Amino acid sequence: MIQYPVIYYYEARVMKEDYTIHVVFPDLKAAGLSASTAGNDLEDAREAAQDLLAIAIDMAVDEGKTMPEATPIEQVDIAQFYVEEEVGKPFRIEVEYISV
Repeated sequence: MIQYPVIYYYEARVMKEDYTIHVVFPDLKAAGLSASTAGNDLEDAREAAQDLLAIAIDMAVDEGKTMPEATPIEQVDIAQFYVEEEVGKPFRIEVEYISV
């Protein structure tokens, strides 16, 4: 099993109950791999994150790239990967591991 930390940014659209969850894998982004996706709720965002991680691993293998080491979750620097102009102001940010 391969697991990487993922950051979820909850962006309100009209009301707090109506939101988009933006997803980014900091380690994949730092390695120049496809690292961002989104979902309409947490379940959808987690599924999209798992799909993206599986695709990134397949692409790295196909291109002969080595997957980066996973950063321990307590060392993930949220500020380094959050750009408010790109995703809007979040009302919630979470970090967890995603595995495939």
